[in-house]
Parts: sequence; structure tokens; C-alpha cells
Amino acid sequence: MRESNVRHPPLSLWPEWSHWRIQSKLIENGCPPEKIHILPAGVRMEEHPPVPLEERDPFLVLSVGRLVDVKGFRYAIEAFKEVVKRVPQARYLIVGNGPERLMLEGLIRSYDLTGSVELAGEKVDQEVMALYQKASIFVLPAIVTEKGTEEGQGLVLQEAQACGIPVVASRIGGIPEGVLDGTSGFLVPPKDPSTLAEKIIHLLEHPDLRKKMGEGGRTFIQDRFTMDSLAEK
Repeated sequence: MRESNVRHPPLSLWPEWSHWRIQSKLIENGCPPEKIHILPAGVRMEEHPPVPLEERDPFLVLSVGRLVDVKGFRYAIEAFKEVVKRVPQARYLIVGNGPERLMLEGLIRSYDLTGSVELAGEKVDQEVMALYQKASIFVLPAIVTEKGTEEGQGLVLQEAQACGIPVVASRIGGIPEGVLDGTSGFLVPPKDPSTLAEKIIHLLEHPDLRKKMGEGGRTFIQDRFTMDSLAEK
């Protein structure tokens, strides 16, 4: 998670204040669906410049988010057991901090992934942007928790796509609204390390697809999630 210069609500609050969660509650309480218009959080494209594929680390997989259960990072770490069997050079970097850090560190050790998976701690915006510019794949393995909490928009997905990174994310909450499955990345079932690993491996092994999806994602964000277009709406 970014430090004090973050311009949007803390990541830990997004699931509870999801636009899609509020929409469902409004409909449950009698509001006609046709009267509801959702404007998601947007990105400034000029702050998320793309970087050519050849200038990126071809083996770096990135996640950004609070280390809390709803983010599902334990499943991505488990998936990486399979990833490194096929692509030994692959590295997974998780940026953020939170109450699950010790548990995730234990998983990394137990899966013998110490040299392949790193918990990088908190970073400020500029540091996160530098990682967006370096990574080749972005992952958000979110889940629905036992309490029913789930990911809202997942703004990091839009930031990553704006930078031209293909994404792999769970098909839950508001996430499908912000990812073009098969065009800007892949949507996978939650709590499914096997499918998650399969998609990550596929992207790592196919640079042409990474480039195509990265370009598709940036176009998608340009069309749907820019601050200027949302302000006009």
C-alpha cells in the first residue's frame, strides 16, 4: 500500500465501499436499476506511461495491495509453486503490508519459494509506478471472505492496464467490470491456484500475447477509465 501521498481511500476500505456493493444494496431496497449510474474511480493516463515490452523484466510478476485475506495473496503464492517449475526464472513481488504478512512469509518458506517470491512492504506512489514500468504481468487473486467481503473495483488493475501490463485477476466483485477477459488479461475463479498458475505461465511463455494484451488494456482504460472522461460523465 502507498504511504501518505495516496490520493484515494485506503485499500482496506475499498471492498466495503465498492460501487457495485452499494448498487446491489440500493436495488435490494427498491431503487429501479435504470436510475443507477456507476462512475468508477479513474486514472490519469499521463501519470501511467507505457513501457515497451523489451524494456520490461520478462519474468517479473507484480501484485500491489494490503496483506489482508480479501486480496487472496496466499493463493498466488501457492500458484507460484507451479509457475517456477515451468519458468524457474519467474519472480513474484507483492507490494504492501498488513496483518497477513507473517502468515505469507511462512507460506513462502514452506513452499521453498524464498528466492522466487518477495514481500516488498509499503511503497510510495513513485516507487509503485517504477514497478509498474518494470513488471510484465500484474496479478490480483482476490477472494470472497467468510464474512462476505469481496474486492470492489480493484483500482490497481486499471493502473496496471494503463501502463500496458496484462493482468490476471479473480472473477468476483467489481473486478470483471474493469478487465476485458481475453483481451487485456485473464479472469480466473477465486481460490484456484492451479488455474491462476496456468494463466501466469501462459503469459510468461508468450511475450507476443503479453504485448497484445498490454496494448489492449491501455486502450480499454483510455476508453473507459480516464479522469477526464469520467468527469464529463
